[in-house]
Amino acid sequence: MKIIFITGISKGLGSSLFSNITKLKNHYVIGVGRNFTDNQLALSRLNENFKIMFCDFGYKPSINLKELDLTNFDEIIFINNAGTIEPIRKVGSLGDFEDIQKHININLTSVIYFINSIISFKKRETPLKILNITSGAAEKPIQGWSLYSSTKKGIKTFLNSLKEESTNIDVHHIDPGVMDTEMQESIRNSNPKDFPFVNDFRDFYLKGELKSPDQVALGIVEEFLT
Repeated sequence: MKIIFITGISKGLGSSLFSNITKLKNHYVIGVGRNFTDNQLALSRLNENFKIMFCDFGYKPSINLKELDLTNFDEIIFINNAGTIEPIRKVGSLGDFEDIQKHININLTSVIYFINSIISFKKRETPLKILNITSGAAEKPIQGWSLYSSTKKGIKTFLNSLKEESTNIDVHHIDPGVMDTEMQESIRNSNPKDFPFVNDFRDFYLKGELKSPDQVALGIVEEFLT
């Protein structure tokens, strides 16, 4: 049996991925995050192959993988989906230290810590597949997105380095493009003084050019998980 960890399942792409993944056979699914829907909570009580794990990636996540006994699984899959784009501001107005650190924790530090924990508890020979939901911002500096661009680039670099350390670790960076999510809403509502390209994203929405999370999730599941 395979075990799948997926972060940020309460909304957006994470919710759609969760809905598709829990339909797969011979998979034990761990939904990781700080918020869960009523349906997900109910499912965790009724379905023995699904478990929720409360972790607030904004701070040091409380991770206890011993009880899962990762040595019992044929393959481990980690889907790095949770992330934040806030604050959308230019350097000089990013906020205090705690605001900056929370962003870095969510997009980078806590992800590294979680993956490190998985590797320390699994058998050396057990394959690990990592699906990293990335962004074009990881490769292109964008005004107002300095934290987002740098942390997305940072986790991508970390995972590429990890892949070099082991032959049984498989890493895929998946850029879903512009989707109709709360993150896109935050971008559209940002101040043009902080993000000069805000009108481009408003046009994406008005012209119906945003992908649906369900469409993207189905493609990811079909290509990487079935």
